[in-house]
Amino acid sequence: MHTKTVSTEELVGLEFRPIIDYRVRHLKDSISTRGYDPAYPLIVQSNHQGYLVVNGCHRLRALQELNVNKVPVIEYPADEDPVKIALTTQENGESVQPWDFLDKAFLVKKLYDKLGIQEKVAEKLGWTRANVSYYLSVAQLPCECVTIIRNSVTLCKNNTVTLEGNRGYTHNLDNIWSVRWFRHICSLPTDDLKQAVIIKIAQNPSKWKEKEVASECSRLKKRYELIFDCSCPVHL
Repeated sequence: MHTKTVSTEELVGLEFRPIIDYRVRHLKDSISTRGYDPAYPLIVQSNHQGYLVVNGCHRLRALQELNVNKVPVIEYPADEDPVKIALTTQENGESVQPWDFLDKAFLVKKLYDKLGIQEKVAEKLGWTRANVSYYLSVAQLPCECVTIIRNSVTLCKNNTVTLEGNRGYTHNLDNIWSVRWFRHICSLPTDDLKQAVIIKIAQNPSKWKEKEVASECSRLKKRYELIFDCSCPVHL
């Protein structure tokens, strides 16, 4: 496969993960300062209207907002599975911003909504059903919780894109939050409890270990159960 240049007007983002404002903002700063790095072409597939961007939707958004007219791309065959292309190219280092666990959870939820069965999602991704189920539980977190988690990245000044160029990143979400913590967080019985522990961790995620997260979740769960038991009528 070879690189070619196409008009940004021909490109439509196939968004397998949500577009995050701070990612776009830092890409715009970088591209404005240094120009677009041709070493990182967008990954596309052709369709009847032009090209679908399979990997590089944040870069596409940044380029469009900067009114950049041309961009290098690598075109993959239209009959290949775009999900597998997106995952393979990001695993091979062809993505400027590697997917974090919330991105993966978003993709799993999107595929589950389309396919309806966890086994089919697992087959499509090459995952175990247990892994799909786990990421689905993360995807069920309230929007407020997801916002708090993502905002903690910018508060820690560990943004996913460096200001040195649009060719890499310093720290992404997975460097600050551990996906393993969410086996404890997602087991909490109410959204309010999940949000409470996420708010507490978000104040300084780097200080937390899985043991502390498990302990805090256990404490909140026991407190909830105690309050719930006390509020129930006693039958003699």
